[in-house]
This record gives sequence, C-alpha cells and structure tokens, in this order.
Amino acid sequence: MKAMILAAGKGTRLLPLTEQMPKALVPFHGVPILKMIISQLAEVGFNELVINVYHHKDQIIEYVRSQGNFGLKITFSEESELLDSLAATEAQLAQLNQDEEGNPVGEITPEIQAEIDRFNAEMLETRRRLRDVQFQLTEDIERLGTNL
Repeated sequence: MKAMILAAGKGTRLLPLTEQMPKALVPFHGVPILKMIISQLAEVGFNELVINVYHHKDQIIEYVRSQGNFGLKITFSEESELLDSLAATEAQLAQLNQDEEGNPVGEITPEIQAEIDRFNAEMLETRRRLRDVQFQLTEDIERLGTNL
C-alpha cells in the first residue's frame, strides 16, 4: 500500500524548536516524529511512501536516507513554494494513485500522529486505572468473603 506524509510545513506552533529543524524531526520521547509515523505505517502494511518536503527539506531527506529508507520505497515531493495540505495532496495524486490491485492510499500528518499518540497514552492510563480498580475489588471481595 502507498501513503503520503505531509512534512513540508514550517512548524510555527513549535517555535523556537523548528527554527533549526523541521517539525517532522522534532523528537517525541527521544524519537523523531517522522520515524514514529513511518514505523507505524510500515507496521500496518504500507510499503511505499511519498513525503512532501519544503521547510528544512534537506534535513528530512538526509535523515530518511541515513535510516536506509526504513526498508521501504520512499520518494520525496519537493515543494518549490509552501502549499496547503489539500494542494499538496492534490499535487501528488498522480504520483500516488491506487496501485494495480486498487489498494487505498493513506495520509498522515504530525498533527494526526500526535492525536494517535495522545489517544494511545489515554488508553494505557485507562487500562492501568481499570486494573487498579479490579485489584481493589478482588481484595475487597476476598476480605469480605461471600457476605456481599
């Protein structure tokens, strides 16, 4: 399957971090956001990626190449001017399209990744709390016996 990663933005909401590096390479828990995105896409079966780049594009390209393209077929779409997400996606439809089997194309942005990460963290915390409640209930039942 193919996917497009929108990594061209200037990351102005992350200033001053993004003055010297692109938003996609800002580390989250010590791991560049782009690596997290690519790893998760690969994990669910995406094997061809198009990454659009503009702001600090050389850093993104160099990083991906230094990682051996993560074992995937990765191409870059270099924007000559910063486009919005819809324009960038439309500009790449010819490059992406569906493959011969009609497999779908996916799109993910660092913002979407942040939402996924936040959701996963909330789910882990909820599971931890449920285990604590379950443990407490088990203790209470054992202490009280069958007189409930």
